[in-house]
Amino acid sequence: MLVRLTLQQMITAGSVGLRRHIAAIARSLDHHWSGTESDLFDHHIVGAMGEYAVASVFNLFWHEHVGDIGERDVGGLIDLRTRRPDNGRDLAIRPKDKDGKPILLVHARPPEFALVGWIPSASQGRAIGEWNDRARVHFVPGAVPPLLPVKQLFDLVDAMWLDARHAREAAE
Repeated sequence: MLVRLTLQQMITAGSVGLRRHIAAIARSLDHHWSGTESDLFDHHIVGAMGEYAVASVFNLFWHEHVGDIGERDVGGLIDLRTRRPDNGRDLAIRPKDKDGKPILLVHARPPEFALVGWIPSASQGRAIGEWNDRARVHFVPGAVPPLLPVKQLFDLVDAMWLDARHAREAAE
């Protein structure tokens, strides 16, 4: 599935990426991905654009999460890995990634973002992915299979959203 962002959408998401990058510098955060400083800058901006694209197509709220490391990327339901295909096409699973939510691979060629496929959990990604010592991650091949089709993620998100809604209603 291909999502195309408008100029205004890219400006909105890009400004969030810029804020994330500045927050990471201010907090002296060590990035899990090796690259030049300009690569890391691009990584934050393109990552935020990928989140915006996914939120729009899934009709989920997108919280900016500036400085909030560990939060789910989109709607509290989906984690993303947004990559430029020329920097690698595979889904990266870090050792610290938590289970409980699906992880979606997005290939970015702004303004276009291709939703490639997903895995149900980080532990499944570690089980089927290949460990890379240099990058310190498991790489799951960026294709369906082994990734699941995006259509199935729409069905899962619908079910997760209904479960969350019922839980809120029961708590009231």
